[in-house]
Amino acid sequence: MAGLFGGHFPEYNQFFHIVNSHCKLMMWTIFLCSEMCTVAENTPQAEITTHPILDIRKVFNTSRRQWVFKQTMSNVEIYQDTSTTISFQQQCMFIKKIEISNATLEFWLKMIVNGEKVQIRMRGQFVQNGINSPISMTVTDLSANETSPFETMTLGYTWSGCSVFYITALEEGVKDQRDETRRRECQMYIRNDVSKSPDDQCKRFYKQNCKNQHYIIYKKSCESTK
Repeated sequence: MAGLFGGHFPEYNQFFHIVNSHCKLMMWTIFLCSEMCTVAENTPQAEITTHPILDIRKVFNTSRRQWVFKQTMSNVEIYQDTSTTISFQQQCMFIKKIEISNATLEFWLKMIVNGEKVQIRMRGQFVQNGINSPISMTVTDLSANETSPFETMTLGYTWSGCSVFYITALEEGVKDQRDETRRRECQMYIRNDVSKSPDDQCKRFYKQNCKNQHYIIYKKSCESTK
C-alpha cells in the first residue's frame, strides 16, 4: 500500500509528511511542558519570583528615602555591663543615597533611637554576579572606621516601590539564620511613600520566604523624619 500510494498518488506523500511533522511537534511540546513542570515542582518557593530580573542597583539608585517598613530581626538592642542594662529601640529607619556607581553605594542609614535622631554613614559593595546584574551587596559601617562588612543584603523581590531583602550577618560565630522551614531573616523596604501599604504580592513574598516573627519599624509619625 505504501508503494502504491507513493508511486501513483504523490499528493499522499505530502499529506503523510505534514501529519508526521505535526506529530513530532506535538511530542516535542509535550516533552518540554513535562520538563518545565518538573523544574517548577523541584524549585524552592524562595527561588520563584513573579519578577525574576532583579538588580539591586536599580532599587537604591534614587534620591528618595527607602523606608524599612518591617523586619524579622528585633529592633531593640540591649547592652549590659556589670551594673546596668540599657535598651535602645530603633524606629523610623530609612536609607538615603549619597552616591552610587556600578561597584558601590554610599548612603546614610538614618533612624530614631530612644527618641533621638541618629545617622550612620555606610558603604555597600555590590557582589558581582557574572554577566547578570548584581542582587547582593556587603555593607560596611564607615562612621566606625570599620574595614570589614558586617552583613550582606540580598534582593529577593522588588516591584512597585516595595522590596524585600534577605539579611545575612557576617560576624564570626553567627549560625545559619534560616528557621526549620528554611525561611530567612528579612527586611521590607518601601520607597518614599509609606502612606499606602505594601502591595499584595510583596506581602505574599515576605510571608512565604521570611521568618514568622516581625517587627514594625515604620509608623505614621516617621514622615517628619529627615
